[in-house]
Amino acid sequence: MIPLATFARYQPGHTPLAVNHQGAFVASTISFNLPASKSLSDATVAIRDTMNELRLPASLHGTFAGVANTFQSSLSD
Repeated sequence: MIPLATFARYQPGHTPLAVNHQGAFVASTISFNLPASKSLSDATVAIRDTMNELRLPASLHGTFAGVANTFQSSLSD
């Protein structure tokens, strides 16, 4: 028998209570509100521009959900 401390260590720490997923992938949700003078199309363009400026790694994908996703779908129909 090999003691656990030989190849691992344990200590109190912080861990998330849940990990959100979208399909098989880990997901985070970022919510936003619209100012009175802006439309949903303005917001989606600003978010996409910001995502492009950040130069995120290819393994990170951003998609709209909820009302913004419905709005995007209505534009493609």
